[in-house]
Order: sequence, then C-alpha cells, then structure tokens
Amino acid sequence: MRRPSVLALITAALLLGTGTATAAAACDETTDPLDRVRDAAVVVTAVALPGPTAPDGGALVGPAAFRVERYDKGGAGDRIRVATNVVALAGGGFAAVPEQIGPLPGERWRLQLVRAPGGVLASTVCLGSAVLGVASPAPRVRVGGRTVRARRSNWLGLPASGRPATITRSAAVRLRATRVLAVGLVRGRRIVRTGRVRAGVWAAPPGVRRGDRLLLDTGDAFYGLTVR
Repeated sequence: MRRPSVLALITAALLLGTGTATAAAACDETTDPLDRVRDAAVVVTAVALPGPTAPDGGALVGPAAFRVERYDKGGAGDRIRVATNVVALAGGGFAAVPEQIGPLPGERWRLQLVRAPGGVLASTVCLGSAVLGVASPAPRVRVGGRTVRARRSNWLGLPASGRPATITRSAAVRLRATRVLAVGLVRGRRIVRTGRVRAGVWAAPPGVRRGDRLLLDTGDAFYGLTVR
C-alpha cells in the first residue's frame, strides 16, 4: 500500500489546527529510521529560540524560530521557522496539533523536516525529530579483523571535510561501543538499502561495490564509512 504524503498530512493538520488519530496511524508503516530520512527535505541540528509559548508555559507557539547549528540534508538559512504542536487561532486562543513537535525555548533538536506552506518547515511523528541529550560517541565497526571509527557525515555518508574512514567489503559489519539505530547502503546520491542492527551486527546485502558508503544513524547524528 502506498504511504500517504507526509507533506499532505502536515498541511491538513496545520489548516485544521488539530491532529487526528487517522493521520498518526498513517505513519505506522514508516518503521526504519532511514526511511524517514529519505522522506525528509531537510535534516538539521538546531536550537529553539525564545518566543511565545502555550498559555500553560508549554511548547513554543508555531511557527517557532530555531538557530541552525548544522545541516545534514538540504538547507534553509541560518534560522528556520518550524511548525509546532500549538498554533494561534485568528479569532484568539490556541489549538493543539498533536502530531507536531513540542519544542521548549533553549532545547537542542535534531529535526527531520518537510517544507510546508508559507515558507515554514514541519515535522511529524512520522519523521522522527527528537530533542538531543548527551551526544553518542562515534560508532566503531569491526570488519575483517580490523576496527574502524566512523566519521561524522551528512545523510549520504560523506564527511564534511577530510578523507572518509574506509572499510573492506565483508558479509557482516559488527558495531561496537555505541547505539546505532539503523545502517544504510549509499550509492551515489541515493540510499539503496536500509536495515536495522541485530545483536550488534548488520548483515551487508549482496552486491556491495567499491565506493559504496555505509551510513550509520545513531539517532542524534549520521556517521559514514566508505567501502574500498
């Protein structure tokens, strides 16, 4: 069954000023974290700036301003406006949008976003945005008797600067000493395979080529390794 457009769900919620159980349920098919990355137009680490909050002192009223620290996919300037789970109504008062994020001023977020009407960016439970805590250490992998530390990368497994960390082709990649939610195989500018980590091991799919990249998602950052 084809998944409903994430942007369509967000647009409907913003226009109605309310969330629906149907919209949330429609997201259930997206279970792999890297599927959410492929759906997102923008993946960014950003800090929520001060602004109006809900009457009970809760989340920022949307669209809320964020200061960008780093883009891992796409781009939208040094500051972005992001829809939240509270909207102000034209006639006064507020309405809840439950499937949107609920940032507080000063929180640091990893945001996986789509472009919504009016130049606003938005996320839902479908896209996996989350508040960041203590950063996970860089993943280490063991392949062919050699341990390699992955390098911080963008969503395609490419480091921001310098040479990539490399590994040899192998049937299994063992992940050590860190949390890794999912691993993807990147070829060119596409994630061509995804898979979850099972008992610390990721089984490489057949047909891995020299120059392919492994993309490791720790939930707060991407890390990459290039196959040689």
